[in-house]
Amino acid sequence: MIGKVTTGEASPQLSVGIGYVKCFKFANFANKKIIKKDHVGEESECEIFALPF
Repeated sequence: MIGKVTTGEASPQLSVGIGYVKCFKFANFANKKIIKKDHVGEESECEIFALPF
C-alpha cells in the first residue's frame, strides 16, 4: 500500500475520475499505474500524474 485516497470526483470535461492520494512514503509515482481498492474492496486500475495535470 502506497497511500490513501483523500478525495475524488468524476471530471465531465476529461471523462475520467480525479482524486488526490496522500502517500505514506516519498517516491516518484508519476506516470505509474497502480491498483486502487475502494472501501468495499473493489479494485480498479489507476494512473498517477504529476501536478499540474
